[in-house]
Amino acid sequence: MQIRKCKDEEIICTGEFYDNIVKYLDEHINYPRWIYQVYPSIDSVMEMTKEKSQYICIYDKRIIGAFVLNNQSQGKYSKGKWSKDLPEESYMVIHALAIDHEMQGCGIASKIFKFSIGKAKEEGYESIRVNIVPDNIPAKKLFEKKMDLNMLEMLIWN
Repeated sequence: MQIRKCKDEEIICTGEFYDNIVKYLDEHINYPRWIYQVYPSIDSVMEMTKEKSQYICIYDKRIIGAFVLNNQSQGKYSKGKWSKDLPEESYMVIHALAIDHEMQGCGIASKIFKFSIGKAKEEGYESIRVNIVPDNIPAKKLFEKKMDLNMLEMLIWN
């Protein structure tokens, strides 16, 4: 599996990847409360690709995962109860993390976290933060299992 930044020519297929994820979630349980063709969407992929913060995971010539890694804390991160009290410019944030439902449980998220931690260290950040909605039980369990990865912090919004 390869993790890399999304290229301009991959914006549409990455947006379609997210659309397929949201359709699947809508048919089952939409834990992250994403909205089909609103967020994440081709428009958000285009914006994040332009900002060079949209990443994709490629396996066997197809997208099996996607996420955004940047230093933009959307929402009120400063009001959260984090394990470390850090100024905003000292951490990165993982947003819109999605794994193909057929590939879940194969260690892709672990690879994304390790990749993200390496990127954050390389760029001089102290931490990586992830926030989830309280109902997102699969994400909560996943992040709790990965909390031993030194730099990873999780916040559950109430």
